[in-house]
Amino acid sequence: MKTEWDYKISDDRALTVYNEIVKGSEPELRFYILVAVSTAIASFGLIQNSSAVVIGAMLVAPLMTPIFGIALSLIRGDTKLFGKAVKAESIGIVVAVFFAFFLCFLLPGIEVTDEMLSRTRPNLIDLLVAVFAGFAGAYALIDEKISPALPGVAVATAIVPPLANVGLCISMGAYQGALGSFLLFFANFLSILLISSALFLYAGMSRDFPTISTKTYLRRFGLACLSFLVITAFLSRALYEIVVDRRITNDIKTVLVDELANLPATDIRQVLHHTENGKIYVMTHLYSPSDIMPARVRRIQNSLQSKLNNPVELFIRSTLSKDVSAEGLFNFVKMESLDGFYLSRKNNQRVVTLRLAEQIIREYLQATVGLYLEEMNLVDLSGKSYLLATVFGARQLTGSEIRSLEQKIREKSDDGSIHLVLRHVKVDLYDKSGLGYLELADLEGIEETHDAKQYEIEKEIENIFSSSDHLLQNVITRFRQGSYLVLVELVVRQDFTEVEFARLRESISSSSEAPIELYVRLIKDVVIAEQGPMSFNTFRQKLQPYVDEQLEKQMENIVQESL
Repeated sequence: MKTEWDYKISDDRALTVYNEIVKGSEPELRFYILVAVSTAIASFGLIQNSSAVVIGAMLVAPLMTPIFGIALSLIRGDTKLFGKAVKAESIGIVVAVFFAFFLCFLLPGIEVTDEMLSRTRPNLIDLLVAVFAGFAGAYALIDEKISPALPGVAVATAIVPPLANVGLCISMGAYQGALGSFLLFFANFLSILLISSALFLYAGMSRDFPTISTKTYLRRFGLACLSFLVITAFLSRALYEIVVDRRITNDIKTVLVDELANLPATDIRQVLHHTENGKIYVMTHLYSPSDIMPARVRRIQNSLQSKLNNPVELFIRSTLSKDVSAEGLFNFVKMESLDGFYLSRKNNQRVVTLRLAEQIIREYLQATVGLYLEEMNLVDLSGKSYLLATVFGARQLTGSEIRSLEQKIREKSDDGSIHLVLRHVKVDLYDKSGLGYLELADLEGIEETHDAKQYEIEKEIENIFSSSDHLLQNVITRFRQGSYLVLVELVVRQDFTEVEFARLRESISSSSEAPIELYVRLIKDVVIAEQGPMSFNTFRQKLQPYVDEQLEKQMENIVQESL
């Protein structure tokens, strides 16, 4: 039983196809207007990095039909159709390139997009796509049952976007990119030409013409076939280079994942490499909770050289970030894969210990006002493992607190050799009254009905010490559980006696119905001046205008030098 493909197409269908191709190959003004419109759409799609807009340009583009016209004229020996089709295609190419160039000239400051880059480096896969697209286009044209699918074929052939990219690249001075884009167009052109010619010949589109010898066919299609073979070889090499490039990229990522597996919450964002004079230059962008030290970069670089069997120079751009979960920092290197998961190697015990220690210390400090964990590192010294934690806060952790945390970390990690060392960075707390105190930080929340009374107590204390030998530095009051807590800071030149303390307490208690808890902090940093004694803080305030003036002058000098 014969299939439908065993027969030539009917005379009526052959005539219809011929008329459609002739009509679509006419080098008329409307043809070039449509070329310009499709080029504009493609150019904007490329500039905006929009695949949808580029697809719209493919649907509008009319340049595929003259290629069919050239193919049909070659198998039929129709010189009239050949001349029209070649003219339409050639001028259409010039119009497309020039119009894209003109648009880019009118829109300065255009940035390179992925859509533009993807059309500057064609490979064998692009050629194969063009071959099958050419087959689908010719088949859809000669078979009336599937001819409505022709717009979809236009999308696959992608004639205009490479030409638009040629114009954009030339306008931006990227001549190598322009050459690559034109090569992509030319590969599509030859593929469509040869495959459609073969299909038209097989379907009997050469009827009503004398039989043509094989020699004639070779003469007509020889140049196109030779060009196709040359481009196939060139694009095959390009595909090979892409395969090698991807293998190198995968090897680099594998080494990076292995080497960074002991750093929690490290995210590999980008990996780029370039080979020049036998040396591979690698640049990777990482998100990491800590700085990447040069020693680690050198170690990774040595691993890359062993893996790639080539000299390597590694550059790491590190962006500081913290990914916190209920259990602390994430403890794996993250790289997204096609199935949506993240690739990582199983973490070693060091990472597990770091995560557990970070969790324990953070949970403990969370309940302590004014203390927070900045960084955690695991350091090996003299055969021992030391957890070095950097803690910011207004007070230091006591020895008993550190011992308790160390013991919890040892129990959780099942590692009795861990030693916890804290680096404390002192942070002072200030409010509107000046230097505040961690011990009073949780006593906020004074009831509104006692605000006026609080102010009266502070004014009373200021009046008492206005004529005293002691200098009043600060007064802090808090209302708590029905009583006032009052901290008085005094700068003294001599001792502040218990009698003076009792007199002060009696003076402020007599004006308050609520009980008062009084505390006096003595500061011995009196500065003697011509106008009398003053506290060191007062002395600094007097100097501050001069300091500000000097800083302003320095900034002016820096600005002048930079100009």
